[in-house]
Amino acid sequence: MLATLIEKPFNSVEWLFEIKWDGYRAIAEIQKDSVSLYSRNDLNFNSKFPEIVESLKKMQITAVFDGEIVVLDKQGRSQFQLLQHYFKYKRGILVYYVFDILYFEGYELTGIPLITRKKLLSIILSAGPRSNTNSGIAGNAGIYAIDDSYIPGNIKNIKFSGHIEKEGIAFFNEAVKNNLEGIIAKKSDSLYVPGIRSNKWLKIKTKMRQEVVIAGYTEPRGARNRIGSIITGVYVKGMLVFTGQAGSGFDEKELENLYNIFKKLETGICPFKTVPDTTTVAHWIKPQVVAEVEFTEWTDNNIMRHPVFIGLRTDKDSLDVKIEKPVKLKIDKGLNFSKRNDGTKGNMVKKESSIILTHPDKIFWPEEKYTKKDLFEYYKNISDFMLPYILNKPHSLNRCPDGIEGECFYQKDIDYKLPSWLHTIKIFAQSKNEYIDYLVCTGVDSLLYMVNLGCIDIHPWNSTTERLERPDYAILDLDPLDVEFPDVVTIAKETKKILDAIDVEGFCKTSGSKGIHIYIPLGTKYTYEQALDFVKIIAKLINIRQPDLTSVERSPDKRHKKVYLDCYQNRIGQTVAAPYCIRPRKGAPVSTPLQWKELDKNFKPADFNIKNIFHRLDHLGDIWKGVLGTGIDLEKCLEKLKSLI
Repeated sequence: MLATLIEKPFNSVEWLFEIKWDGYRAIAEIQKDSVSLYSRNDLNFNSKFPEIVESLKKMQITAVFDGEIVVLDKQGRSQFQLLQHYFKYKRGILVYYVFDILYFEGYELTGIPLITRKKLLSIILSAGPRSNTNSGIAGNAGIYAIDDSYIPGNIKNIKFSGHIEKEGIAFFNEAVKNNLEGIIAKKSDSLYVPGIRSNKWLKIKTKMRQEVVIAGYTEPRGARNRIGSIITGVYVKGMLVFTGQAGSGFDEKELENLYNIFKKLETGICPFKTVPDTTTVAHWIKPQVVAEVEFTEWTDNNIMRHPVFIGLRTDKDSLDVKIEKPVKLKIDKGLNFSKRNDGTKGNMVKKESSIILTHPDKIFWPEEKYTKKDLFEYYKNISDFMLPYILNKPHSLNRCPDGIEGECFYQKDIDYKLPSWLHTIKIFAQSKNEYIDYLVCTGVDSLLYMVNLGCIDIHPWNSTTERLERPDYAILDLDPLDVEFPDVVTIAKETKKILDAIDVEGFCKTSGSKGIHIYIPLGTKYTYEQALDFVKIIAKLINIRQPDLTSVERSPDKRHKKVYLDCYQNRIGQTVAAPYCIRPRKGAPVSTPLQWKELDKNFKPADFNIKNIFHRLDHLGDIWKGVLGTGIDLEKCLEKLKSLI
């Protein structure tokens, strides 16, 4: 996961701030005694940093870390030049600063919030070698803990990269005072999405720096030997573009080292489309070597003013070197809502995404004239509320590429090539006797990718990929057939009475169509089969109490003019429209979480839609958080149900 460069620091209660370490970004895959340490472009670091590899082995864990390998000076500051010289002179303190954890002891962690990953990481790195094999993570509701099988230890060159919250400006000022490269800002609730430059991770530099490709060198002048300056460039649309010459920052040993490298790559052919003017005679080389330079500013022609050579970037591929200029982003300082243009509240603060919307002007709702862009913007703005209920879950795609009046079709198997940052999971389908590749939602970009495919509503599994066999909740779907909606409300209230009698907190929402969905938190403690059996008992009890209004018959012919008590959404692989998703119906209704007291005879599912849902959220916020709580005690519930039957 990569950070986007922005111009200046900021304060926000929703962000945390880290030091921008001046070294080599490195992923560490640890499997007890086996360690693979590698760079962003898969360059193996094992032989280069054997001290780090040996220390990671001593931890005796199975994990994937993300961090930065640096060399510190006596003041504890990382300096890229020290790292360059470390291989020859072994001066300075070599440290692997770990700032993220992606996997731990069988648990995929990329789909949980950053702040939770950080807490887990800090515990792991403050511990020593494991004393037995029983350690792990407990819970699935955002609470992760390590048991007592960890004992205190002290692995000096593997360190937790700390952070502060809220105060980004003061933190940046300290970075300037201490001559650091800069700071990193990360959204506290951000998920880890590999391979993209995210707006959830930002970098602010104290000085302007740029990776460049060395295209050649000039003849020296005066007393200097071998090299006058390096000739630099960056790639723009696949072509190498000249960015200037760097003639300072070298000592005699560095000049000799560079000269020896360049002589082996010298070609006599200029790699630029147009040969640039140089201060002295130019020698051209194959554009394979990457350097980092510091400079004062960009000119209008994208030439660096006063560039200074910092060091070679042996961890970078020359073809990946692009011009990097700060972008302007609107940072949410902690408020969930902003004012609309008409002065009223209700619209979410606009969020950024890397997904490019196709056919934005296509009409999806002909009567209302809502477009695909309207749908896309809705999901971008509702994502903070919706994501907790769909994250890290397989999805069945209900695609309506031509809107609500066009042909819609379900797609479970992703049998085509996806962008590398999207996640899929192979799950065996007994009905087809084959494996199916399900798309997994890992954040707002994967949500918007589904929307761009024409998904008007969103259909997640009831369980996450970490605990696929154990759903987060059980569902009772009140599905009316030729029944007035007030009768559905009556059955929902009857369900509430039964749940109250067994001390269960249920949660209800509109289906976004004609029915009501009732959710019962399970906390991933029970199987799908147990969830189904439990809901069947409740449905049977409702049917006994309301025989004229309800049916447990699956066949439509046997339940005409009744509310079908559908329990079978609790089978593995079944999906229900997610909370806050839009349904492909007239008026763009939203499947909306409700307070039980809102259910009355005047209530209609179409009361909440794409236009007014944000007013409601402004007033109530997310009233459904308990759905993902610790869950019921099933054994106690069954005991209490006996007295009701």
